[in-house]
Amino acid sequence: MKLLYVALASLLLGCQDRSAGGQVVDGITEQPIAGLRLVARATEPTDMTCQVLEATTDEQGKFLLKAPCRDTPYKLESGDKTIFLAGGPSFVGGVPSEGPWTINAWRGPPGQGVYVLKDADIFAMRQASRVAELPLWKSPDKVLYPETVPAKLPTLAAADFLIISGIKDIQKLELSPLIRHEGKLRFGSRNHYFDMDPWSYIGRKFTSKEDHEAVAANLDEKLVLKLNEENRALKYIPGKALANGVYAMMAPGDRKVYLFEVKQ
Repeated sequence: MKLLYVALASLLLGCQDRSAGGQVVDGITEQPIAGLRLVARATEPTDMTCQVLEATTDEQGKFLLKAPCRDTPYKLESGDKTIFLAGGPSFVGGVPSEGPWTINAWRGPPGQGVYVLKDADIFAMRQASRVAELPLWKSPDKVLYPETVPAKLPTLAAADFLIISGIKDIQKLELSPLIRHEGKLRFGSRNHYFDMDPWSYIGRKFTSKEDHEAVAANLDEKLVLKLNEENRALKYIPGKALANGVYAMMAPGDRKVYLFEVKQ
């Protein structure tokens, strides 16, 4: 996640010289965000010249919205679709604020799905493989595995984030380690069995065909960040919240799976 803070102060400089300004900084690095276009839109009917105001942050992350119309309410928005200003920050032209505002802003995808955030760049993650299942040896239970494992997987470094966008995906997608077994394994029963060459299995560690255990992803939930407001639901999982390794993510009953690797 890139959590940004926008410090917005409304300044009354005289009848003809009104402005609203502040600074945008990265909430993680605390460094200013340069080159971000901000748009203030009037939320009530007003004169054409008062409807939209724009400003762009400078190298210090500072911006100035010049001459907002007196008594006109505005809502401040990001001009970048990958940056969301939480809380719907607003102000009234010509009305001094009591002090600088601190407004949370989140860097995230405009659509639903699974994404990777690296620095300021967001990449869509695709489902990597279809999922198959096999009956465990002499057991009614089954193990899931990806039919293919691409040689090159999306990677998460410690400072990167896996973003899940959309309330349905946030609620349904489950994270599991993908664990490789280097030896052959036999599945099924004595009368009907299937032998597998070395392969990777979702959430299950094998020592032998009869000796195995379910393994959960050791996710540090304290480091996971969530946002749910104004029809935007986002979940941020930092790479540092997971141990190194390959992971699978899918919803129960799905037949396709996301695969990625954590490398810290």
